[in-house]
Amino acid sequence: GFDTPFCFRMNKPIVLSTGEWIMPVTHALQPLAGWAGFDPGQVQGVGISTDEGKTWALHGAVKTPAAGLENMIVELRDGRLWMLIRTAKVLWESHSADKGRTWTEAKPTTISTPHSRFFIRRLASGNLLLVNHYKFTGRSHLTARVSTDEGVTWNEGLLLDERGGETFPNGVPGGVSYPDGVQDKDGLIWITYDRDRQGTGEILLATFREEDVVAGRDVTGKGALRRVVSRLEKPAELAAVIAADDARVAAFKKPTAEALEKIFSSDLHYAHSTGVVDTKPSFISVLTSGKTKYVGIDYEDREWSFPAPGIAFMTGRVRIKAVTADAPLDNLLSFLAVWRLEEGRWRFLTWQSCRMNGRP
Repeated sequence: GFDTPFCFRMNKPIVLSTGEWIMPVTHALQPLAGWAGFDPGQVQGVGISTDEGKTWALHGAVKTPAAGLENMIVELRDGRLWMLIRTAKVLWESHSADKGRTWTEAKPTTISTPHSRFFIRRLASGNLLLVNHYKFTGRSHLTARVSTDEGVTWNEGLLLDERGGETFPNGVPGGVSYPDGVQDKDGLIWITYDRDRQGTGEILLATFREEDVVAGRDVTGKGALRRVVSRLEKPAELAAVIAADDARVAAFKKPTAEALEKIFSSDLHYAHSTGVVDTKPSFISVLTSGKTKYVGIDYEDREWSFPAPGIAFMTGRVRIKAVTADAPLDNLLSFLAVWRLEEGRWRFLTWQSCRMNGRP
């Protein structure tokens, strides 16, 4: 284990030419204010093992812009380690000349990203393979690209999956994302990735050779793209109430009396974190009048349970951004909500929330 508990690992270790194992790590030296991954206090480093994974030592504290995470590492031909780091607009980079013990100050690269995980590995040929979004709109156009000059330049590559997707009302992006892969002993490259997490919910597989990436098309006859490995099967009851809540979030941002009338139960009891309680008529009036305008409703987590037939509990944490007559609001809330099945339709019955102590 590492000497700090506030860390997580999202990417696999690699074995260096020295035989040491290097594991990419995002960590912090104090408790994080939010889910590990989007806190400005976190840094990027590595775990180093000299005994094939039995014990690890944590090294490096590379600072990046907010929401830096999911770093990956390759060993360059000159012996340095090259760390690439996911951030909001472009990948950032840092180098180590002592096999991961110390790292240079991070700086931005010219590799664009829609703020999503990428994948980089050295191929058997000695060239580097990068699987990332390229010429994208959101999480679209997942593309495999090759570099013959240690990442200085990359070719146009092989388009694996061009499909994008809108961001769901709870803030989870659609589209294709989170590639990972290996190259087998015969030179075939295997890449897995996901698509449309809260919709179709697919895991897909692409196989190809380096020659296909260089050519930008299947020239070896070994290419097989967009093969579905699995698809998320949601219970119909859960899928229906999630869809109802997604519709509620959308209606809060762009309210109309007609939409809210269909979403709210006649028995609505909406208790704000301020202690103010709204009923169905009063809350519809507040939303449609513009007295309170919701501009952001982003879940940190959202859990469901069904304690009785026709009743769904929704609990979690959500960041609410709103504009009121008094001042703009930006609150992180812990909440309990209740949905009730009424005449075959899930309707929003109860909301109770409170501001989280010590949180913004």
